[in-house]
Amino acid sequence: LDARDGCRDAILTALILGPVGTGKTHMAAAMFKDLQSDGGAEWITSAALERKFRESRNHTDLMERYGDGDVLDDRDELDEGCRYLLLDDLGRATDAQSAELYSEIIDRRVSAGLTTVFTSNLTPGLLRKWLGERTYSRLQFRAVRVVLDGPDYRTATT
Repeated sequence: LDARDGCRDAILTALILGPVGTGKTHMAAAMFKDLQSDGGAEWITSAALERKFRESRNHTDLMERYGDGDVLDDRDELDEGCRYLLLDDLGRATDAQSAELYSEIIDRRVSAGLTTVFTSNLTPGLLRKWLGERTYSRLQFRAVRVVLDGPDYRTATT
């Protein structure tokens, strides 16, 4: 799940989809642990990312960080940028403004060849409807899709 070796056909995107409580975030955490060892990895929830964009006066810096993976000038010199992004709970809010934000992030990350892991409760059909055909197509480029199913492990009784 890493394009760092320069492989032309390396997987860029992992989509982990399924209902609440099926282990999407747990699976993503395992991937994140591996990516984190190489540096430049960041985990953020969709709610936190959307809040950052709503509250920020400088969307350009945020888009460079999360979209292009760039190191921000005003950050600590040890900041390696966001080469690997794990975005938890994509589609939590499915309004047009959120779709526009993720469309730009997905477009930039795919164009830059950056690795991204998404978790979502949305089905592939609902993702396509929300993001639009163009963005959904980019999301599928050099991607692996894992669909989890089953009961909510948090509420399942034994």
